[in-house]
Amino acid sequence: MIASHSTASRCPQPALAAPRMLPSNHPLFWVAALLRDSLHLQNMQRLHERTFKNRNQDTELQDAVGMACVYLRREVQQSAREAQRDGVLLFAWPGTRALEGEGVAA
Repeated sequence: MIASHSTASRCPQPALAAPRMLPSNHPLFWVAALLRDSLHLQNMQRLHERTFKNRNQDTELQDAVGMACVYLRREVQQSAREAQRDGVLLFAWPGTRALEGEGVAA
């Protein structure tokens, strides 16, 4: 008999909520940007690991996904620097409630 796995067990949900972008003049803009960028990076890394694990084929696509991870990592770092500069880095963590009512997707 073939064991079946549920879709949920094969595709774990991301740990972060994906906030909609706030207006650039909003005091928590960089918190939302950091959380969004972190989620994108997490998802791209998961895609890279699942798609190319133990494979040495389609290296152009593998390189492209790898470079996307590098780009997203830079975006996360930049968003973190801006959040720190604006003094709101304290609010930028998974599970934060600082963005409630600010358009955070559930």
